[in-house]
Amino acid sequence: LLTPPVPRARRPQCWLRSGAALRRALCMNATSFAGLVLATAALAQCDLQPTATGRGVPSLDETASCMCEWDPDGSGPLGPRLVVGGAFTLAGDLPANGIAMFDPATNLWSPLGTIDGQVNALAVLPNGQLVAGGLLTDIGAPSTPLRVWTGSTWSTAIAQPNAFAVQVLAVAPNGDLYASCIATFGMQVHRFAGGSWQ
Repeated sequence: LLTPPVPRARRPQCWLRSGAALRRALCMNATSFAGLVLATAALAQCDLQPTATGRGVPSLDETASCMCEWDPDGSGPLGPRLVVGGAFTLAGDLPANGIAMFDPATNLWSPLGTIDGQVNALAVLPNGQLVAGGLLTDIGAPSTPLRVWTGSTWSTAIAQPNAFAVQVLAVAPNGDLYASCIATFGMQVHRFAGGSWQ
């Protein structure tokens, strides 16, 4: 008996190595949706790297720990943004160092400065200032688990609780700021009122 030859498995090839298949697809389907889908699939097979535009899937490459709504210019023409903090390095397709801002009106991500450390909590003060808390580092300085956004950078120029890290921030209806903190003797809750932490 003759044994029929066993066909060899063909190795998948990237369509863009020669560009021929893509050119044929575009020429034969230049005005059809099918041609567009075929061309997009060819690009995806080659793992082309996107150009940073801020657009793309509204997601992060790692975990998010906190988020809050914030209006960057208060009563100005800009709409509210979603500020997200966590342990991520990409927001959409833009580099982000653990904190970023998303505009739901345009579906665009934008960076929001640089914070060294893990951002665990976000809050908006009654005066409109954005505050971030976490396990944050400032080389050569005492423990400063809070940062305030100045409009261009994150600053430690805000009263600091006596703690190593901030886990949660909350603003009470009367404007007092509460912080759940990791301190020397475990977890503590501090309240900022009357210009000082209690």
